[in-house]
Amino acid sequence: MKVKEELGIFWHSSEGQTETCGIEFFGLFKTIQTEVVLEPQKYGWSSPNFDCHINRIEGANCLVWSVEVRVIKWPDDITWRNQVEATLKGLTAAGAVVSWAGGYDCSWSPHTLNPVTSKGNVYAAYSTTTGLLCNAGLSEEMRFLDDAQLMLLWKVIGEN
Repeated sequence: MKVKEELGIFWHSSEGQTETCGIEFFGLFKTIQTEVVLEPQKYGWSSPNFDCHINRIEGANCLVWSVEVRVIKWPDDITWRNQVEATLKGLTAAGAVVSWAGGYDCSWSPHTLNPVTSKGNVYAAYSTTTGLLCNAGLSEEMRFLDDAQLMLLWKVIGEN
């Protein structure tokens, strides 16, 4: 399936939870920061084509901030790639050690990036060490990050 047919999220609103087109970004923060400034609109995720939620998720010895993006209208391939990269970079600029993105089958847990214990279905990721890792454009067949790419990210987590 094409990326835009594969990516979906569970969107929570006042009307309840619905399955919809979208992508979720995660940033792993090693320090438990109480506030992080994330501005999804700065990266192009604004109405009328997108809706966003920002969530704080506390895990064992870590903090993950997520940006849920509901896609109302898909952009062109170049705009999509730029927005994905800018959002992942934005999370690391805010203090994340590593950031990653995927659909509803991609977890917020940092162990998603461990190729030995998890098959994370990670669509794209970024760290200052690896740069952007993404194997498929919006109109291409979905190709999640492979084990070698995940290992690069897992090493970054282990070093921080």
